[in-house]
Amino acid sequence: MNVCGTRMSPRVGTEFPFLELSVLRALILFRICLCVSEHVVMLALLLCLPFPFGWNGALEAMHTKQVTNDLLRLAMNNINGPLPEEITLLDQVKYFSLWNNELIGRIPTNLGKMKSLQKLLLFDAQLTGTIPSSIGELNELTRLYLDTNALSGSLPDELFNLVNLEECWLKVNNFTGSLPSSVNNLSKIKEFFVDQNSLNGTLSFTTGSLPNLEKIALYFNAFSGNIPPSFGSFVKLDWLLLLKNFFTGTVPKEIENLSNMVRLDFSDNILRGEGIPSSIFKLKRLSYLGMHGNRFVGTISPNIGSLSRLQWLTLDGNMFNGKLPTEMGSLIALDKAFLSLNSFTGTIPMSFSHLTALKFLHLGFNSFTGDASFLCKKPGVHILADCYGDDPELFCSCCAGCCADEPEQAYTADVGLLGCFPN
Repeated sequence: MNVCGTRMSPRVGTEFPFLELSVLRALILFRICLCVSEHVVMLALLLCLPFPFGWNGALEAMHTKQVTNDLLRLAMNNINGPLPEEITLLDQVKYFSLWNNELIGRIPTNLGKMKSLQKLLLFDAQLTGTIPSSIGELNELTRLYLDTNALSGSLPDELFNLVNLEECWLKVNNFTGSLPSSVNNLSKIKEFFVDQNSLNGTLSFTTGSLPNLEKIALYFNAFSGNIPPSFGSFVKLDWLLLLKNFFTGTVPKEIENLSNMVRLDFSDNILRGEGIPSSIFKLKRLSYLGMHGNRFVGTISPNIGSLSRLQWLTLDGNMFNGKLPTEMGSLIALDKAFLSLNSFTGTIPMSFSHLTALKFLHLGFNSFTGDASFLCKKPGVHILADCYGDDPELFCSCCAGCCADEPEQAYTADVGLLGCFPN
């Protein structure tokens, strides 16, 4: 029995003959010329979707208004098999959702025919292949979600012709190549997520080109070069996630202009600098600061106390030194602080007793001294410190884990840090 031009077996419970692809095309032509109901055309097209959708699924989707003249909402329907090219004939659909299915194969080549599309949600659908260049013809598109698939190849230049695009999620795929300078064309973009791919090269964002950008995630790629100072001109930015790349140089001073910044993370790069960059202390809304795994040196400025909303601080794996400033006790919202694998010295400031929200404090592999047992007054706090052996550097009666002098000495999953033991 021929369904949409493909030889298939009859489906269980079906009482109607399947439609030839030629019939589907005829219905679309009649809809245009003779005003045949869009619902008839939509029903015909739904029957082209792969098993197990079928008649029952198609009728149910239309009955529950998951499918209307301008709406195609078929997420989480256990649809498996290839996505038919003929679905692009529905040029009136504005909202197209097929996420969380088990599709096979590529995005339809003629996707650009769906001229009315405003929202395209094909994430977590096991799609492969590349993004078709015809996507650049979707001039009305505002939201594009292709994340969590197995898409590959470079990002087509045509993608960045979508001047009305506000949200673009391409993360967790296999994209390669560089991020083209045409990304600056997306003047309305608010969210741009291309993290967890294999993109590389330097970034070429232009000052002032993305005035509406609020969130950008570029982490887990292979980008290199300097962090562009132009980021400081995107004044609505509240998420800047650059971790797990190969950025070099220093953190640009222009970052201080991002007064809305909440989450800033450039961990695990090759950045350098003296202390925490002073520009960061001007970000009064900052709640997450990730700096671990770089090459920062020097002491921590007392100005860190000005970050009163800070909840998460990762400074581990750098070359910081000196004493921790008393002003860190002003971080009353601080929930997690990772300070291990540096060269800090001195005692833990008594002001840390004011950190009532603190749950994790990792101090291991530094040169702290004295007694940190005053931190034990707060129940439930998870502390790691250099308190292992007969002559501990730091005494801590309630530490969850005590670290040895050499990180390679041991590892325990209980505390999750190489060279640390349950206390």
